[in-house]
Amino acid sequence: ELDAYYHLEWFDREGRLRTRRLSSADRSPVIALPKMQNVPVLVYPVIPPSASGTKAYRLLPGGAVFPRQVIGNGVLRLTWEAGPAAHLMRGVTARTGSPRSYSALRLHDELLARTAGDPWCADLEALLDLLLAGSFRVTAIRPAETAELNAAVKPGRWFSHNLLVPPVTAVGIGASGELNLSLTRGLHWYFHESGRKVLTAAVAADGTTRWALHHR
Repeated sequence: ELDAYYHLEWFDREGRLRTRRLSSADRSPVIALPKMQNVPVLVYPVIPPSASGTKAYRLLPGGAVFPRQVIGNGVLRLTWEAGPAAHLMRGVTARTGSPRSYSALRLHDELLARTAGDPWCADLEALLDLLLAGSFRVTAIRPAETAELNAAVKPGRWFSHNLLVPPVTAVGIGASGELNLSLTRGLHWYFHESGRKVLTAAVAADGTTRWALHHR
């Protein structure tokens, strides 16, 4: 298994980005949020460097939008499903300083409904541009095109850096297996259940793929 900690991000009342490192056991941090609409809070799982000096990996975040996802008594419920909407509100806040005019809760619902529960498969940066331009329509939310990638890896379960995606099993015998993935454009990481191997997979703009296997 891979030990992890969490990187928490939010904006204070002056619009400054604040951060805090949380241990994996710290599930109830206390932070002060401004009394504004659509304040994004994000939490990134981070797999730290290994003893051999390999890099740290920051996974895709969970999140929530304050106060829309307060569940009572000032408790803001952060979920993996709300991470993409919080990510978009973070982008709006960073660029404009004021996300209050957006319907973040509807955005969250539409993202989930129009991507089969995995909004990270959409082109979120393109959606952010539409939001900022005032030309966003929910029909712009759709899964991006994918490319097929086959990698020779260790058999067993492999976990994506996108925690909305279920683990994928590489089928094989002994030390030789094959992992079949359908990936959107960009960089993807998959982690073997042993915690000792990481697959880096990339899909270029033209759909070409490449992959590399790293040892922790």
